Amino acid sequence: MNQRSKRFIIAFLLLLFFLSSFVCFSQELPFSRHRGYVLILSDLHYPPTRRVVDSTVEQLVHLRPLHTFLLGDLTEMGTEQEFAEFGKLLKKLENNFGACSFLLGNHDTRWTDCVRKDIKIRNALYRVFEVVIDDVTFIGLDSSLFFEHVGHFGDAQLSWLTSKLESNVNRSRNFVFFSHHPISYTDDGWKLYQLSERFNVTLHLSGHTHKFTISSPVNGLYTATVGAAKDGWATVLSWDENNFYIWKTNDGKNFELLGSISRDLSRRLEISKKFSRSSSFQPKYSELLTLSWNTKMENTSYSPPVRTPTGYAFSDYSGNIYSFDENGKLIWRATIGPTVSNLVSYGEFLYAGDLSGRVYLLKASDGKVLATQSISEPVFSISVGLKTVGIGAGRSFYLLESKSLMMIKKYDVGGVIQKPANFSDGKYIFASWSGGLYFLNETGEELKEFKVGKTYYTAAGCTPQVFERTVIYTHFAGYIQALSIETGLTVWTIPLSGVGFSDVLLVNSNGYCSTINGEVMKFDLRSGKVFWKVKTGASVYGSSPQLFREGLIIGNLKGELILLDGEHGIERVRIRPHDSFLLRKVLVDGDKIVVSYLDGTVIVLRRM
Repeated sequence: MNQRSKRFIIAFLLLLFFLSSFVCFSQELPFSRHRGYVLILSDLHYPPTRRVVDSTVEQLVHLRPLHTFLLGDLTEMGTEQEFAEFGKLLKKLENNFGACSFLLGNHDTRWTDCVRKDIKIRNALYRVFEVVIDDVTFIGLDSSLFFEHVGHFGDAQLSWLTSKLESNVNRSRNFVFFSHHPISYTDDGWKLYQLSERFNVTLHLSGHTHKFTISSPVNGLYTATVGAAKDGWATVLSWDENNFYIWKTNDGKNFELLGSISRDLSRRLEISKKFSRSSSFQPKYSELLTLSWNTKMENTSYSPPVRTPTGYAFSDYSGNIYSFDENGKLIWRATIGPTVSNLVSYGEFLYAGDLSGRVYLLKASDGKVLATQSISEPVFSISVGLKTVGIGAGRSFYLLESKSLMMIKKYDVGGVIQKPANFSDGKYIFASWSGGLYFLNETGEELKEFKVGKTYYTAAGCTPQVFERTVIYTHFAGYIQALSIETGLTVWTIPLSGVGFSDVLLVNSNGYCSTINGEVMKFDLRSGKVFWKVKTGASVYGSSPQLFREGLIIGNLKGELILLDGEHGIERVRIRPHDSFLLRKVLVDGDKIVVSYLDGTVIVLRRM
């Protein structure tokens, strides 16, 4: 074969390869001829899942979507290091796919020492977005809560949403909502159904569950969940003149149609269920516990109620602090920066901290600010000693002088101190999400640490309690433990049926605690022997047992209050005063029970 023939064959083979490659990479996608399509990735849990997520992104580079939406749980624990790695991934996504918008999930906000929510709504911080493409408006809603697994939107954000819908109604034929949590994982997501018929909201799409589902419409609104990018799944939402289409893929080549949704509201309403939750709920009380008074704060409330010399004080996410007398009359209201769970009453004073890193000393009688201190990290918890105040902020514990708030010392403990420290025998005792259990004397001269966990399997979901010469805590890995204060050695361990996220209540030599599986138990503080266990029927988070007369009062995720007999665990009373999550301990004040619900509703009950 001569050289000319060889060159011809080589050129022919190269042309054949080029043509086959062109055919391969220009293969028409099932939604290529639609009016538009967007890419959706959720639950990346980056960077521990780097290999799978990076591979998934590589498989999708040929898509060329009009926009990419990331629906939360971007990282595993929300650390600075993890978000730095996610930032590199985000740049790669933007280089490959163009514009990206993202939400935060519970894994991004539950253990993080930073506040990455960057949109201010009524003085509170959210991570939201609004993107208009073609004749569709996509709105991202923030359902994530600091330190919580469940979701919530809040009245302030829902008001913001309504204004966005009203401003876009003339230019947008359809609206699509995104959030991390499905509606069923929130206490107030049902309010989206009230907007769907009015504004032609077609679809609410979320992550969190790591699986694909699509539900029948309610008030014209379809809901769907998507698979996790950490498992190799991606979702495409496309639309033509008549319908929206939801596609799933785990190889970037084969796209399976999950479902199609009519863009016409009247057609969706024909097959819709009618939503009735808002009108069907009726508060449930009993002859034993009756309503004394109630009120509503401006925004979501992360904080438990506190007793003051004149009555009760509460705070909400917008940074409002409210002081009421015992009969429910508002005495004063003050506003600082956005707050989480950090309002503490001590004598005639109130201590508060905000997410901007400011600590306040206020006079309880009139709300006058007596002193302030600026620190560099968001304030998450406050505890009070004899002469000092202990502040859990970012990944540090700050020791401040109690009257002037002058800085005494700062300790970097490597993780968030979510719950207030226990001040006992001249020492602050606290746990952090870095896995440490710490003892700090009030002078700040000595910090003692025991390692009791790692990653998020720690004791940081509770305030440690002291009994005799042991410290007792619940653990996120699913147990209660007693530790010797002198040696740091384990005295006893009680396995739990679910995650330990409860403060232990000490009554004489008995301990009481709850789990997020809804179980309440009584045990011996010296030996760890379990006397009884009972189930409440719903998850119990921070609303752990409190002593009330001769029994225990506990709150669960349904918003129920349950009165148990302390001796045998027998249920005496079960009421449901309000339709919202109950995530914080109730305040017992004589014959009164003061309850602060997640949506900002305060209810005061009286025992008859």
